[in-house]
Amino acid sequence: LGNESGCGDNHRAMRDYIKGRNPDAIIHYEGANYSYSERGKKKFTDVSDVESYMYPSLEDCHKILKDKKKGKKPFYLCEYCHAMGNGPGDLRDYWELIESDDRFVGGCIWEYTDHSVAIPDGKGGYKYTYGGDFNDFPNDSNFCVDGLVYPDRTPHTGFKEAKIAYQPFFVEYNGNGSVKIKNRLFFTGLDDICVKWNIKSDSVLVAEGEISGLMLMARESSNFALFKPSDYELSGNSYLTLKFYTKTDKPWAPAGHECGMKQFCLTNSPAETIPVSEGIVEVDEDGYVFLKGRSKRFAKIAGEMVSLLAVEIIIQREFPGFINAIIAIPDDKKGEQLVLITNCPDITKEKLLNIFDGREITKLAIPKEILFMEEPPVLSTGKFDYVSAKDLVLAKLNLK
Repeated sequence: LGNESGCGDNHRAMRDYIKGRNPDAIIHYEGANYSYSERGKKKFTDVSDVESYMYPSLEDCHKILKDKKKGKKPFYLCEYCHAMGNGPGDLRDYWELIESDDRFVGGCIWEYTDHSVAIPDGKGGYKYTYGGDFNDFPNDSNFCVDGLVYPDRTPHTGFKEAKIAYQPFFVEYNGNGSVKIKNRLFFTGLDDICVKWNIKSDSVLVAEGEISGLMLMARESSNFALFKPSDYELSGNSYLTLKFYTKTDKPWAPAGHECGMKQFCLTNSPAETIPVSEGIVEVDEDGYVFLKGRSKRFAKIAGEMVSLLAVEIIIQREFPGFINAIIAIPDDKKGEQLVLITNCPDITKEKLLNIFDGREITKLAIPKEILFMEEPPVLSTGKFDYVSAKDLVLAKLNLK
């Protein structure tokens, strides 16, 4: 009935109209869930046939499923994983809960593809651009770059994460050379899927085989014998890998398409400890971790990692179209001093404090000094030249 638009009498009227034309239609509207109705003066829980939410935590999902007041409606997450940046990385935990309760019918990832503008790069190709790249203000920066695939539909790593989470089967290793495979589908068999497996020890092929057809009906499971462990003397790092392929052409993929995989560790050797090169990484008495020659530093504060890069991104959003970068400069009297180098004349210390007021970022990561340069040092790649910048800052601030 809409998206993020509150809930009122008009939504109920739309529901009544649809039900009048098709009584079997299933009406979905996230704005009519019990939580919204509990906060409002008027109840609209009858508007939606589905109890729908956006981005609840796993803990909240457990509470909703156990709450008798929320009735017996199908529980659904119309958005539950934001595929921006390094996301999605939390799908497995959600799907373990979804599979454990028949009332929990699933959810949707936001979203499928990155949105961007392709601009010729002068070399016969193109580069992706977004808010702020055209000196436009206000803008949403890269907030629309939040999909499972790039704008040209090349998959992200998050796409692969989703593929594993959504593959239509569960696989367990029984420990005796056999595996248990369960069909996760509710209406379709897996007779059109074959399995190719192999065992590799320290990347050397030891054994391989194939299951020509799973022949599992909907929600059915069965054991499949693959090998006899007594036939092989495995050592080092040994893995059993199963890959699942379609046997015939599908509307979405040709025959032979890999539709899933699963891997099990059979044996492993202790990991070799590799010492970090001396002088590359340093840790100070406050617990900060430094990479020599780089401005980025990380510190474990209140159990969370804080990065100067995150601070740079926030400043860049507030002052787009300018070069803004933070570098860490050693100071004999004050310890390490964080300096913001910028060609934006509007940035002041007061504005910086206002930007970060109320944000969950440690005050230690906010630059205390601002150095204005009309032309900050930039490499030909467009990235900040921290080496040249450090020399300039040392000179400007009279630091040694």
